[in-house]
Amino acid sequence: MTPTDGEVVHGSVVDVKVRLENAKIVPVTTTNITPDQGHLHLYLDDQIESMNFSTSAKLSAVQPGLHVLRVEFVASDHLPFDPRVIAQVAFEVKH
Repeated sequence: MTPTDGEVVHGSVVDVKVRLENAKIVPVTTTNITPDQGHLHLYLDDQIESMNFSTSAKLSAVQPGLHVLRVEFVASDHLPFDPRVIAQVAFEVKH
C-alpha cells in the first residue's frame, strides 16, 4: 500500500494505492454477498474519507503532521467481512 509505513509525503495531496489479492472491486451495492467481492473504505485518522470502487485514490487538503491511513475491504452491503480485511500505515505530511 502507498503511502508506506513511515513515509514522508510532501504537499497536501496524498496518493493512495492498494494491492488487492484474490478479490475484486464491484461497483454495485447488493445484498448478494460473496467473500471475494466488495469495495474499499478509506479512513484518515479514524474519519472516513471515501468509499472507493478502485484500488487508487487521492486524499486532498491533508494537513501537515502525523496521520494514520486505514483501508478496509468491505462487502457490497458496506459491512466488514469476518475476519476483517484491513491494511494500515502511519505517515507524515510536510507542506
